[in-house]
This record gives sequence, structure tokens and C-alpha cells, in this order.
Amino acid sequence: MRKSILLAFFACICFVASYAQNVTTNILSKTIITFAKNKDIPKVEDYGDNLNKSVAILKANPQLKLLVEAYSCGRGSEQHNRDLAQRRANNVRKLFIEKGVNPDQIETASYTPNDPQNSQNDKIPNDCNCVVFRIVKRVEKESAVSNKIPNDLPKAKIFFKRNKDVPIIKDQDDNINKTVAILKAKPGLKLIVEGYTSDRGSEQHNRDLAQRRANNVRKLFIEKGVDPSQIETASYTVNDPQNRQNTADHRPKEHDCAIFRIVKR
Repeated sequence: MRKSILLAFFACICFVASYAQNVTTNILSKTIITFAKNKDIPKVEDYGDNLNKSVAILKANPQLKLLVEAYSCGRGSEQHNRDLAQRRANNVRKLFIEKGVNPDQIETASYTPNDPQNSQNDKIPNDCNCVVFRIVKRVEKESAVSNKIPNDLPKAKIFFKRNKDVPIIKDQDDNINKTVAILKAKPGLKLIVEGYTSDRGSEQHNRDLAQRRANNVRKLFIEKGVDPSQIETASYTVNDPQNRQNTADHRPKEHDCAIFRIVKR
């Protein structure tokens, strides 16, 4: 009799554990949090229960992760809408972190009406001013893949006009978009952006110019949705040893550039 009771108790525990795993994807597959027009503060009064349930599930199941996808409507410029969507995603992410969820379990994304992913929001109320969060399983192979650096994008250059810090990207857009896709898919990689200058002008002027060039290229990637924590910048003038690769080239244009490349974290 005692053995039968123990077996029944064990079976009950297994059932509850199995049920808890199914709850994550079946009952809490998607929750929508809305925002006031042009605002980034989430209206969480009506979603507290789902928030707390999601927090409990994520804490108990480290193999799961939370996807936070933010959307904006078509009002305003593309850059305004993209920044607004990302702020919304970040604020919802912050809610979960404040409740004790491991930041590594949370991924964010932001979409404007120009992104294909935003088409799913046609039937969402409040004109796409929302964040959608849902729990999904982590892909175990992801960490191994994320440490592999693609061979076809080892290094790329972006050029600048003389004494200017606005990048000329018309010939580099394909490489930029490929790099963005890789960095988004593989969080174990990071981008190094190095700004360079020629020997025209004072050392301080050139150093400031090189840093502005690196910062503006970094901004390009952030605007396209790359996590800022994945991007590092550096700036070099002709007096830095790192710039020796450019000083041997006597074409002035080759000094007015930024080099970006993907490396392991």
C-alpha cells in the first residue's frame, strides 16, 4: 500500500511539472501591453496578472526566455517611430528585470510600420501603439552558433568626405544589412567600429573627427536594431600605431574612413 501511495505521489509530481511546462506556451503565449499615443510608458494596470505569471514561470524555468516586441504607428518620421518602439521595448524589459527576471532571459525587438513584422498588428487596438510579450523556449544550439564569425564579412570600410563625419553608405549598404542580420541572430558576437582620419589639421581636431565618424557609424547600426551593447568604437589618427595600415596608402581618401568588423565577445 505504501509503495502504491509513493508511486501515485511521484506520478502526480511529474504531471504537475509537465503541466507547468505546457502552461508557458499554451496559456501565456502572447500578451499585449498598450501605450498612449506617442508615449513610452506602458499601461500595466490590466496586465499585472499576466506579468506576474510570466515572471514566476521565467524564474522557475531558466531554459525559457521572454520575447518583447515593440511597435509604433505611422505618425512621425521613421527615426522617431523606431526610437519610440525601442524605448517601449526597453521599458517593458525593465519591468521584468525589476521583478527579478534574469536579464539574459529577455530579448527585445522594435518594429515600425515599414517593417514586415508590423503587418501582424493590423488588428491590434490602439493603432499599433503596443508591446507584445510572450514566453518561448531557448534554442540550445544558439550559443554554439553565436560564437561562429562569418567568413564573408571579416572587415568592411565606410568612407567620408574630407573633414566630414557623415558616412557615405550607398556602396556599403549591403554589407551593413548583412552585418545587422548576423549581430541580431548571434548575440555572442560584437561589432568593432574604428574611425580614422588623415594628417590634415591638428591632432585634437583629427582625434575628435575620428571619434565622431566611429560614433556615427555605430549610430547607423543601432538605428537598424542592433543591441548597443554589441558595438564598441575606437578612433585613430595618423600618430597612432593602429593607423599604420592606412598611412602606407598614399590616396588621401583611404585615410577618411571607418572600418567595421565582427568579432567574438
